[in-house]
Amino acid sequence: MLLQGNAEFSIGSRVQTFGGIALSAIDNPGIAHYGLGAGVTVLPAPYFQAAIQANHDQSSDWKTGENRISGTISGRPIRDLELGLGLAWRVPVMDSTAWYSPLVWQSAAAEWNYLYRIDWTFFHRPGVELAAWITNFDRLTEHTAQQFPFGLRGVLSPDNHWRWNARLGSDIKGLSGLLFSLGELDLQIGGSYVF
Repeated sequence: MLLQGNAEFSIGSRVQTFGGIALSAIDNPGIAHYGLGAGVTVLPAPYFQAAIQANHDQSSDWKTGENRISGTISGRPIRDLELGLGLAWRVPVMDSTAWYSPLVWQSAAAEWNYLYRIDWTFFHRPGVELAAWITNFDRLTEHTAQQFPFGLRGVLSPDNHWRWNARLGSDIKGLSGLLFSLGELDLQIGGSYVF
């Protein structure tokens, strides 16, 4: 069970900055994830953006953490379809005295990871949006390239300021021949306010 908060700020019409934090209530209580990033809209139409971000994950019960830096490009070749690709440098922190530090950038298990996103909004009505997605990253978390997280999301916008969001997802943990195994279900519900 996570409680997550995110904030986004625009600097002019082309630069967006963002930050977020997630707190865990049951497993590994305390801070679970946090991150900062920025994106630059290279082309407004058709939409094309380049972004960088830095993230830290930690598990208090297991005394482990991970630091990441990533870069992505994303665009909308057509109005309702967003595609994204990127790379992340992942640095696991297994040191029992430094697992909580976002400043540890050396590890014997450090690796490059491919990032991908496909987000298709298949239903539009005034104030309502439904979409399907396949992606292994978001503002706070990343999955390995061998996993295939997927799901549905919905947005309800009753006015110009409030947005109510819901997201239901799962992931395929691995593919082997024609066999696959599904991971756990993930349900996220929340709201946002646009100033």
